[in-house]
Amino acid sequence: MGHRWNLFACTIETNKHHYP
Repeated sequence: MGHRWNLFACTIETNKHHYP
């Protein structure tokens, strides 16, 4: 739980912007 999770969270945030 560290860099990997950070990357995943970043992807989720981007997805939210693409699919609100």
